[in-house]
Amino acid sequence: MLQLKNIEYQQKDNKILHQIQLEIKTGEVVAFIGLSGCGKTSLARICSGLVPYFYDEASFSGEVFFDHVKLDEVTNTEFIKKVGVVSQDPKSQFFTTIVKDELAFEMENYGCNPKVIEQRIQQVSEALKLEDILNQTLASLSSGQKQKVAIATALMTDPSLVILDEPSANLDLVSTESLKEQIKHIKQQGKTIIIAEHRVYYLMDSVDRFIYMEDGQIVKELTALEMTQLSNAQRAKMGIRHTDLSEIENERKNQSDFSQTINVRDVQASVKRKKILQSVSYQHRAGEVLALIGKNGAGKTSLAKALSGLTHISSGEILLESQLLRKRDLKKSVWMVMQESIYQVFGDDLLTELAIGKRNVDQVQIEKILKKMGLWAFRNQHPYNLSGGQRQRLVLAIGLIQQREILILDEPTSGLDGKNLTIIAHFLKELSREGKHILMITHDPEIILKSCDRILLLEGGKISQDKKISELATSEVLKLLSFQE
Repeated sequence: MLQLKNIEYQQKDNKILHQIQLEIKTGEVVAFIGLSGCGKTSLARICSGLVPYFYDEASFSGEVFFDHVKLDEVTNTEFIKKVGVVSQDPKSQFFTTIVKDELAFEMENYGCNPKVIEQRIQQVSEALKLEDILNQTLASLSSGQKQKVAIATALMTDPSLVILDEPSANLDLVSTESLKEQIKHIKQQGKTIIIAEHRVYYLMDSVDRFIYMEDGQIVKELTALEMTQLSNAQRAKMGIRHTDLSEIENERKNQSDFSQTINVRDVQASVKRKKILQSVSYQHRAGEVLALIGKNGAGKTSLAKALSGLTHISSGEILLESQLLRKRDLKKSVWMVMQESIYQVFGDDLLTELAIGKRNVDQVQIEKILKKMGLWAFRNQHPYNLSGGQRQRLVLAIGLIQQREILILDEPTSGLDGKNLTIIAHFLKELSREGKHILMITHDPEIILKSCDRILLLEGGKISQDKKISELATSEVLKLLSFQE
C-alpha cells in the first residue's frame, strides 16, 4: 500500500525526520507514537502527500510509493483523492458553515455529479450517525461532533488511506469511545489507517502496529499485546500513556495547608443572550488544584473566561476572602492557558516570548522555567514551530513569569505524551505547594488522578458535584468523567 524509503526531512536547520524506512500494508491500522516533537505529525504529513506537495520540497528527500507507484510520478490531484486526512484541530480544515455543505465541498470541487454527491452524503452520514446534524452550523457543534464531521468529510471521496492526527486530543471519554467505534467501522471497510496519537488506551483492540519514534527516527514496532506488557518504568521512559485507564493510580493524597480562599458566589453569565451560567458557587483554597469537568456546552470555558475577567458577569460575585474582585483585578491576578494556545504567542522565539511585557528581564528565571517545562532545547525556535503540547507549556510558562496567583488551564494535556504529562503534573503540585490557585478544565483522568485535589462537575449552569479526589477510587473518577449517574 504505502512504502517510504530513505526519508530525510528538515525545517531550516532543524532535522525532523532521519533515515525513515517504513512499509504499511493495505487494510492495516498503524499508530505513530512517541514524545511530543519526535516527528509523528511530520511522518503523517509525508504519508498524506502534504510533504512534498504543499511543504518546501528542498527540505525533503527520499522515495514514497503508493500502491507500488512512485509518488512523484502521480499528480497531486490523483493522489489526494485516494487519501483522507483529519487534522488535530478539525475546524482548521472546514471551509463552509453548514455540516451538509462541508461534506459536499470536496466532491463539488472535483466536479462530481450532484446526485452522486447526495448519495455519498447519505451513505457517510448514516454510517457515522450524522443525520440529525446535517443542517446544523459547524460552529454550534461540540468537539466530538466536529471530529465526527471531519472524519466524514475525509471519507466522502471513498479514499483507500485515512490519516488521523491526534484525533482524541480534544475529546472527552464519551466522544473518544465514539471515535473508537468510528475507527473500527473504517477498518471493517478494508481501508488503511494511520494515526498519530498520544492517548493509546482506546486503540488497543484496533491497531495492528504501534510505531515508536524518537528524535525523528523509527526506533521500534510493537503489537498491542507488547504495549500492554511494558512495565510502568518502560512506559514512563518512552512517554507512552496508559493502555488501560482502570490501572491509573490515584496519586493525590495531600490537602492544602493554606487558608486564603477564593469564593465564587451565584455567578451568572450569558453568551449571545443565552444564559450559560445559572448560579455557579464554590470555594477554592490557595494550594488546591481543581478539575472542572462537564459535557461539551456545559459552560466550562465561559466560567473560565468569567473568572479571568474576559466575560461579563450579569450577577453574582468573586471574592478573595472578603475582598471583591472586579474585572480589572481578575485580569491582573488570573492567567488562562487557552485550549488554542497558538493565539497567545507573539514572540519570534521562546526567550523573546517570555520577556514580552517585562521591564526587568530575569534571564536566570526564564532559563529555570523553560528547563522545568522541558522547553530549554527549543529556546531559539519560533513558537509556531512547536508542537501543540509544547506550545501549551510555553503559555503556562508565560503566566508563571508574570507571577499570576490564579492559573486556569483549558485542556492542558490535549497534546501531551505520558512523559510531559507527568512533568506538568509534578509542576502543578509544586505550584500548589507555593499557594497558587489552579483550576483545570479537563477530561483527562491521568492528569486528574496525578495532580488534582477536587473535581467539580458543571451541569445545568451550576456546580452539581464537588468531590475530593483522595476519597474516590479510579473507577469512580472514570464514572464521573463518563457523566454516569
